[in-house]
Amino acid sequence: MQYTVAAYAILSLLCAFSWSYSSLLVFRTLQGLGLGGEVPVAAVYINELAQARNRGRFFLLYEQSYSAGRLLAALLGVWIVVNLGWRYMFLIGGLPAILVLFLRQSLPESPRWLVSRGKIEEARMVLNKIESHARVQDVEPLEWPAKEPTKSSSKSDWRELFSAAYRTRTFSTWILWFSAFLLLNGLSNWVPTLYTTVFHLSVKTALRYGALSSLCGFAGCVAVAFLIEWTGRRAWYVLAFFFAGLACLGVWYLDASPVFVVLTLTCVTAFFLNSIAMVVFLHTPEIYPTRMRALATSAASSWLRVASITAPAFIAFAMGRTSLAVVFLGLGSVAWVAAIVAAMFAEETKGRVLEDIAQ
Repeated sequence: MQYTVAAYAILSLLCAFSWSYSSLLVFRTLQGLGLGGEVPVAAVYINELAQARNRGRFFLLYEQSYSAGRLLAALLGVWIVVNLGWRYMFLIGGLPAILVLFLRQSLPESPRWLVSRGKIEEARMVLNKIESHARVQDVEPLEWPAKEPTKSSSKSDWRELFSAAYRTRTFSTWILWFSAFLLLNGLSNWVPTLYTTVFHLSVKTALRYGALSSLCGFAGCVAVAFLIEWTGRRAWYVLAFFFAGLACLGVWYLDASPVFVVLTLTCVTAFFLNSIAMVVFLHTPEIYPTRMRALATSAASSWLRVASITAPAFIAFAMGRTSLAVVFLGLGSVAWVAAIVAAMFAEETKGRVLEDIAQ
């Protein structure tokens, strides 16, 4: 986490001082390495520290910092980009460099990871420190291994993702990640441009509409944080993908007009898609054992990046050959396929200890 946060922040500053399109493209691409490396590791870290009881709510409340950041960026962007220019947004992105100074001192290593590496006494010390700071003494008891883990039981091996025990989880999870972020990135990055090019709104109005969609997305993130322990992971996947797809198909059915209808239905879609974006970061680390949890989550999150690349290419291709309404038909169909995959294959993890879900 230290290395990736530092890389992201430093490259954000380099983006701010880029001198051409080419230099900005290089710095922004390298910046993605920092962000892409930090996000899945942070998700795994929080999952491994949380108790089974209410783990979903605990994790998703932590994830609100991410959704709140997206919302704040959208709101600030309306003013900063219009009045100061895009470079100032990258300057703000360099502020996390300050966090690196405090990460090592303030955050303990994961006890589960330490145990998997045979560092039993170090894991005991970390847990004792955590319990000493807990307000209530109701920490779940941990059964310490009778002997140190063998090399084969603690070493990450990417081939295990495709073993008989995990291949169904791996492929179904990848489909959920790709579908969620194909829709989310496609809509969040493309719709503001849609307002200016198709509906001929001003840049300022388009940014305001985009900020409203971000606000609805934030509401979806808050809602899932408080409802996930009631619905469970599988049910939320199915319902959220279904209603997001229904909203997209509504835009198609109404032939993507007028602009108020597009705005309303994209806000509905943002509500559900942003909640799914939170749940995949919760659910993926839950369904794999400690020895491969970070590896599996990082591999799954790579489909987030593939979707981010695919979404604009798909939308540009479809818009050039068909119509705006057909684009939404395609996005809605993807959402409904993901809902079916979740209903059939998503592992329910609500209230279960990580070691019981995957060995």
